[in-house]
Amino acid sequence: MIKRRFGLAVALAALGTLVLAPGAQAARGSAPDGTYVVCNGSSLNYIMVAGAPIYVWSYANMPANPGAATAIECSTAGEGPGVNPWHPTAEGVYAQGWSGGAAVGPVYAVVGGAPLPAAAGASAGHTVEPFDNASLPGTTDQTTVGGTPVYGMFSSVVRNGYFRGSGGTYYHTDYAGHPIILPKAPANHTSPVVDQGAINACQRMNCDPWGDISVEVAGEGRIHVSGYALDGFATRPLTVHLDAAGQAVDLVANQPNAAINAGYGIAGNYGFDRVVSVPAGHYDLCTTFVGYAPGGTTEQAGCQAIVVPGAKPGKVHRPKLKATGHGRALVRWKVPITHGSPITEYVVKVGHRQKQVSGTAHRVVLKHLPVGRSVTVKVRAINGVGLGKYSKASRAVRIR
Repeated sequence: MIKRRFGLAVALAALGTLVLAPGAQAARGSAPDGTYVVCNGSSLNYIMVAGAPIYVWSYANMPANPGAATAIECSTAGEGPGVNPWHPTAEGVYAQGWSGGAAVGPVYAVVGGAPLPAAAGASAGHTVEPFDNASLPGTTDQTTVGGTPVYGMFSSVVRNGYFRGSGGTYYHTDYAGHPIILPKAPANHTSPVVDQGAINACQRMNCDPWGDISVEVAGEGRIHVSGYALDGFATRPLTVHLDAAGQAVDLVANQPNAAINAGYGIAGNYGFDRVVSVPAGHYDLCTTFVGYAPGGTTEQAGCQAIVVPGAKPGKVHRPKLKATGHGRALVRWKVPITHGSPITEYVVKVGHRQKQVSGTAHRVVLKHLPVGRSVTVKVRAINGVGLGKYSKASRAVRIR
């Protein structure tokens, strides 16, 4: 079996990720994790994380009396503010930028360890924690979706987070950061309220469709394809587009797939499982997932090399014959199974006479037939592999 899993290879923005300030080395003194410290000979403030001093922006998370911070011995060569996007912030809380000793800027809800724009008024009655918005990556990157300026996607993907849109719908972000609509409120999880407009515009979200496809050769000119396709926002089934040596094949992902529903915690039909006809030969089968979410409509899922065998064409169904006068008759037939190799010619036989016609034809007018006599015809197809069998003879027709 030829199998390939398509997915988005992404990095997780870990909750509370803090970066050691330039030049600040592991503490030589003794200070427990979570305590605030001041390096000897320096006025900069740090918090101990995994045994190392991490720079703290202003006094955002310092004790009421910063002077009570423990002084320890640590390297201060070349120290500066460093890269410190977040202070330790718990999942599900609300956070706001902090600068010059005051809270500034928009309020965010922490989902999966990263900020989503909070719905208006959602933080009322909640403690809003400060963070260093000056060094928060990606929150002010502006892009355009459908002609409307919006803020950029997550610079690092959010995953395994739960939140609620201001419209009341609950969401869960999966392993790749895609927002999945939940049928009901999540159990045992905080659910910060996020600006619904931001979700619908794919602001801070990854809305491109994604999925998985497995391919098996299923005989001459046929392959078996199965998998699933999602985009988290679709109100109708997604399309899986295959390009097989220039021949387009579109599948609709609308079949049940219990494993996918259980894995993502969702309801609905997102699977596909079909045998389809494709050209015979050795070529790359390329897949595109086509979604409907605003800001992310297609995802090139990649290509895989396949070898599809061909065979002689199938037997033509019994043709139809009609006398048209003056020693002529019209013959019509249907295209037989090609087995992956296109029809190049047809042979139409009347008695001992044969006439070859184009492989794109499905009718021909025979001339100079014996007037007053009854005749029958047979048809066979030819492709690049060989000759198919003759059809059954048509019903006899009297030539006039």
